[in-house]
Amino acid sequence: MLEFLEVAFDYVGLNWSDHVVIDMRYFRPVEVDNLKRDSSKAGKVLGWKPKVGFKELVKMMVDEDVELEKREKVLVDAGYIDAQRQP
Repeated sequence: MLEFLEVAFDYVGLNWSDHVVIDMRYFRPVEVDNLKRDSSKAGKVLGWKPKVGFKELVKMMVDEDVELEKREKVLVDAGYIDAQRQP
């Protein structure tokens, strides 16, 4: 989780700890502290290789969120949606 936050916020020039509050109440009691991604079995069995790395994927996700916010701002500015009712 922290790696994701670091990559995403660094991409837009922000420090994640200035904007994110982690509330331990929302963690599952048996949350795994350290998950490792390993696609080697899929590569061996299926011949699959990832086309996008982790950092590139995070940047793609951030870019999409930024574009969504731009589109929503156009709708708010035009009066089609109420900015106060947006999550």
